[in-house]
Amino acid sequence: MENRQNNTTDTSMSAAIECIKKAAQTFNDGKVSESVGLFRQAIDLQPNWAHSYFLLSQAMCSKEYHESRSGVFAEAEKYAEIATRIDPNNPQFYEQLAVTMTLQGRRADSYDPLARAVELQPDNEKLQIQAGLAAVEAENYAAAESHFSQAQVIKPDNNVASAHLTALQALKHKHTHTKKRLSRWPSTPEKLGRTIEEAVRKHVLSRHEYPKILREDSKIVTMGSCFAAHVANRLKEEGYDAQTIAIGEQINNSYSNRYLLDWILGKNPSRGVEQIKGVMSATNPVETLEKIRTADVLIYTLGVAPAFFHPTTGEIAIPGQVDITELMSNFVYRNTGVQENVANIRYIINSIREINRNIHFVASVSPVPLNATFGEASAFQADCLSKSTLRVAVNEVIQAEKEGVTYWPAFEAIRWLGAYLGPMYGQEDGSTGHVSEEVVGVMTSLFVEKFSVVKGA
Repeated sequence: MENRQNNTTDTSMSAAIECIKKAAQTFNDGKVSESVGLFRQAIDLQPNWAHSYFLLSQAMCSKEYHESRSGVFAEAEKYAEIATRIDPNNPQFYEQLAVTMTLQGRRADSYDPLARAVELQPDNEKLQIQAGLAAVEAENYAAAESHFSQAQVIKPDNNVASAHLTALQALKHKHTHTKKRLSRWPSTPEKLGRTIEEAVRKHVLSRHEYPKILREDSKIVTMGSCFAAHVANRLKEEGYDAQTIAIGEQINNSYSNRYLLDWILGKNPSRGVEQIKGVMSATNPVETLEKIRTADVLIYTLGVAPAFFHPTTGEIAIPGQVDITELMSNFVYRNTGVQENVANIRYIINSIREINRNIHFVASVSPVPLNATFGEASAFQADCLSKSTLRVAVNEVIQAEKEGVTYWPAFEAIRWLGAYLGPMYGQEDGSTGHVSEEVVGVMTSLFVEKFSVVKGA
């Protein structure tokens, strides 16, 4: 019985060796797909041969194989990782694992396997340089300097290592004297975080220092659509004196917001102001003025960029004051441009400062999507263009203002992270236009933490 088992094992080993030889030959002959199949056969015959996994991973990373296939590099990573587990003392296997990560755009992640490869083969100056570059990507500058310096020791005339050291010193100096740092999109779902709060902290808020403008007795006003109202309600639950200036989502564009301030300030009478008075007839301008005058912080959520305009005069037409059939037939519907919104946002900020010179202005783009579009694009395309326009406009204003104006990335947290960590909308009512209460609660609590003199200290 024992001899029969030995014979079977010997046959299996011989067959595996033949598969590997044939796979190597077919690979050299340019028959990459065939060689991948043969390496797989070798693994089936001898699943504990680390070299088979290593060679399979290499073959899968070849241009001829991966160009016409998706998900190849992730699979190649899996095989390289198996090779390191079977034989943890072969530097080639760790180097190949690093290659698979780099090909997936995860060079920072490749540092760990490269550091292990260097540990196993410290006199390999090319490995030292690769590890140094990966360490730079991981922002581990001390490790990078160590690897580049070691490469120079191994080969004193290594101009490549010298150039990398010089560039590294310049990079370290830049990071010391500016706020600019590398920020990386999480490469795998696992790196996002276990909860919405953890993900927002780690990937949306971690790179910015927020001004400490909230005290326990601070008065806050939110201005915008239903999202702004929900934020105000949550702030009340946090114990703050918070009120809202509600503006319907369908009219929450920067032109309407501008006319609203003209109305409550009693200046620049226009057709736009008259329309706002009509659509917001339930709003008391004196009370609204008082809300802003006594507030310490105003949170302004920009809603949408598209609007209807008169084809001749260029005046805005506000739904609710002009019949929808007339709007669609006699008016021009278009997405307002970045510079239009920049001008309007600056006007809004200056108007608010006329009322209250000391108020801190926090701008945010509403994550609530566009209700409908009357253009040629779909609602999803139009919403993307709308939000993108507003986000760029806000950025331009904040870059110019410098002080007294801060951006709060609720849109980025809810829309971009929502693709991975949802549901962000409709948990209470099933609506795709209502941000879930839990999410509003997370963003409001984080807002308080980041801006509070006490809680964020």
